[in-house]
Amino acid sequence: MYERTLPPIKLPNRPKAEEINKLLDIIRDRHTVTDKPLTQVLHNNKDKKGQRRAKSLVTQIQQHYEQVRSVSLRSVRTPGTILDTAIDRLQKFDTNICITKEPLPPRLPTA
Repeated sequence: MYERTLPPIKLPNRPKAEEINKLLDIIRDRHTVTDKPLTQVLHNNKDKKGQRRAKSLVTQIQQHYEQVRSVSLRSVRTPGTILDTAIDRLQKFDTNICITKEPLPPRLPTA
């Protein structure tokens, strides 16, 4: 587990009392960030708030992954579709081109 404290904000020149009050406010309102492995937080039944936050993060990560995955798969073209496109283009120029599609032979079993 790694804990770190966010650094205080550097203030402009002010009277000493105002500067001290502002620094005390910063110290009081300081947030501590705790970095923990996600699986450790998810399996810790004592920290319900941490579990909810971890589940929320996992959900966000999964949604982002699915968006990226769907966009990347949209642009994938298989050799068959590329060949079909090429044949369609050729047929526009030469009507004598005729392709009959035969079923592919069955694949050999792999080890």
